Amino acid sequence: MAGLPLDATFVASALCVLLLAGLVKGVIGIGLPLITIPALSFFVGVPQAIAIMSLPILVTNGYQAFASRELASVGRRFWPLLLALLAGVVLGTSLLVTLNERSLYAILGVTVIAFGLLNLSNPSFHLRARGELWLGPPVGFGAGVLGGLSNFFGPPIVLYLVTLKLPRETFVAAVGLAFFVGSIPLYGLLVSFGIYGWGEAMASAVALLPVLLGVKLGERLRQRVPQELFRRLVLGLLLVIGLNLLRRAWL
Repeated sequence: MAGLPLDATFVASALCVLLLAGLVKGVIGIGLPLITIPALSFFVGVPQAIAIMSLPILVTNGYQAFASRELASVGRRFWPLLLALLAGVVLGTSLLVTLNERSLYAILGVTVIAFGLLNLSNPSFHLRARGELWLGPPVGFGAGVLGGLSNFFGPPIVLYLVTLKLPRETFVAAVGLAFFVGSIPLYGLLVSFGIYGWGEAMASAVALLPVLLGVKLGERLRQRVPQELFRRLVLGLLLVIGLNLLRRAWL
């Protein structure tokens, strides 16, 4: 794999992108790969950008989950979703060469945008506890299949958690735990496919530093963000994710 461009423009641009993405992640709990991978892919290939972001994504999601006082309650509440997520990742990876990825992006993009608009226009919409019992495992499995196919399993999980009207800290811990669990087999595949080597590991370790700084700054800001504004920020980023999925389907 070709070496990284280490000129001043790349280094300065990458540091700004990583710090901004970490800040967004710290405030609302999501958005790190959405910001960093498209931006870094202007300088390096998409597989290389994914490899560079592997440690920041894995570490920040693990930190988000395991540093939270909500971890135990989140684990008890969402363990069926997490088990289904792992099973879905395995199946999705095995289907990688058989399904039309562009159609998948288009369907998911339309769904995410429609859901985001629904929640913004109707703030009282939410999923009741009875619905959580039967909907959680299918959502986890579907997100895992999508992740195995495309390395992009976040939107279904975020959509589901938004409908539960979780408090900020519970939402952030649940998202972090789900993303952490789903990322482990995905990044194992990067190693097995030869995409992730020592060069990518070193670049990923360096990228971790500005991302963590951004996350810590974002956490301080999150304490000052009202619950309703927090919800709107998450939904606004979901709309951006949906548009990005449609862009990927179109291209």
